[in-house]
Amino acid sequence: MLIAAAFVGLLAVAVVLLLLPRSPAPVDPAPPLPDATALTVDGTPVPFRAVSVFLARERSDVVAQAQASGADVAAAGFWDTPIQGTTPARSLIDRAEASVVRLQVELDAAEHAGVSAPRTYADLVQAWTAENDRRAAALRAGEPVYGPPSLSESDFIDYFLGALRQEVSEALASAGAIDGSATAVQSYRGEHPEAAAAPDEAVRLSALEEQYTSLVDARVAAADVSLAPALGDLAHAPCVAAGAC
Repeated sequence: MLIAAAFVGLLAVAVVLLLLPRSPAPVDPAPPLPDATALTVDGTPVPFRAVSVFLARERSDVVAQAQASGADVAAAGFWDTPIQGTTPARSLIDRAEASVVRLQVELDAAEHAGVSAPRTYADLVQAWTAENDRRAAALRAGEPVYGPPSLSESDFIDYFLGALRQEVSEALASAGAIDGSATAVQSYRGEHPEAAAAPDEAVRLSALEEQYTSLVDARVAAADVSLAPALGDLAHAPCVAAGAC
């Protein structure tokens, strides 16, 4: 009888346990929506679309760096394996975040310098579309197009920033915020022996570029950056390992 009673008691406990609500299984974070805000830079929201572009750009460098540290980059858990205090996934996201912050700071610098340019990443995407439309129209009209017939979003960023940096540098020099004088050119020559025989205009542009870069570095360091929670969770999302965020 005692054995039967014990059995009945255990069976009752088992039934109760089965009826208790279970905690849901953990769900991997889904890729964020492209237009959702990933972070703000000095109050300006930047979408995940921008982060995605720089995740793709930085990916090969993160893999190469991990491989140089002796990591097995082909291993199934590579992106979540700690290497020198961080995971490749976290390193990739940090690098993309830093690039996005710098991009927004440069857009802000253009505005402050009085240069007409995209103000936000959404504006930059519109400029990219317009540039590709311009190239397509030129080709249809039989006009020359320098470079490829169309640019990827990532390639357009490089194309755009190359022109923007020079324009902003000239505006800053005109405003006296950076020095493009003959004295600055000679000072640059003295600090860079490789520029000794270069034409004055080339040296002037290099001097402006160096000062512009320093100015941007300082503004990046002082930027007020606020991350959306989803960006903090992104390192655990399968899309990072798959290269599909």
